[in-house]
Amino acid sequence: MGIITIDSKGFSLNEATVALLELTPEQAKVLEASIRKLLDQLCVEELAHAYVSTNEKGDEQIVVPAFDRTQFIETLRADPASQLGTVIADFVNERLPYDDYLAVRNSEIRAYIEQGSDGKDREVFERTASSRVHEGQVPGFAEKVRTSGVTKFRTLSFLKDEFNFRTRHLWDAKDRLPRREESRGKI
Repeated sequence: MGIITIDSKGFSLNEATVALLELTPEQAKVLEASIRKLLDQLCVEELAHAYVSTNEKGDEQIVVPAFDRTQFIETLRADPASQLGTVIADFVNERLPYDDYLAVRNSEIRAYIEQGSDGKDREVFERTASSRVHEGQVPGFAEKVRTSGVTKFRTLSFLKDEFNFRTRHLWDAKDRLPRREESRGKI
């Protein structure tokens, strides 16, 4: 489970996070504002890396290649720590990279339009996620083994007046982004 819930304004802290951290409404607003600030900064950086990928059929996807987002997450840790304390900041900082809606990991994200079997268009938001690193002993190996899985998350939503809050900045800039032709595989 992530730390946020999608709502009409974009997102809010989910009730479980607020309850677990025993946040007052004022503290929840501080934390939400810190996350919004992080996303605003991250969106600027994503646009600097983004491009539109096209294939031979003319299909397009907005792609943001993986880049190091660590500085943004560290900034988020420092921002609420002064107002909410390091325990809350550490909790959020530890879980933030694994929040599927926020997609702040050092991984590629893609946004594109796909037609469903019902003939209706949907926005697709894909992101590749690494799971937490697990360390353990494996029979036959002298040293501990570290493993981490990779999962591709794919969110589909019907096209409405506005795009997904997490990809809106990419769609707004689509016509200004550089174009690259995809030479292999399905995009």
